[in-house]
Amino acid sequence: MSEEATGRALGPLSETVRELDEARRTLEGVEAATLEEMVADRLAREAARIAEKRIRAMFPFIEQKPSEAKEVMDAREAAVFLRLPYSSFREIAPMVPRHAVTPQRFVYVRSELLAWLLEQ
Repeated sequence: MSEEATGRALGPLSETVRELDEARRTLEGVEAATLEEMVADRLAREAARIAEKRIRAMFPFIEQKPSEAKEVMDAREAAVFLRLPYSSFREIAPMVPRHAVTPQRFVYVRSELLAWLLEQ
């Protein structure tokens, strides 16, 4: 069977084979160092993307707009935000969504406090 007849019989597969052959011929002219640089660049970009995705998943409250800079509050600010006396806030603090900065220090995110408040 001729190559043309085989190509017609295989349809889309023959088109893919032709494209791969064309790509192979194109890459024959590319130096190995250039190809290595392309692969290294692609790997670095992919690693950075994965790292950023994991960091965002670990710390969702750091995705703030500049206008929301005051969204992260300490305990006293959170008490004022909830319009509670600080002593009352300290009693409910373990039940409120918070993020540990140190073992004894926590920060509170405004949007999380609002969501928690609406659930109560």
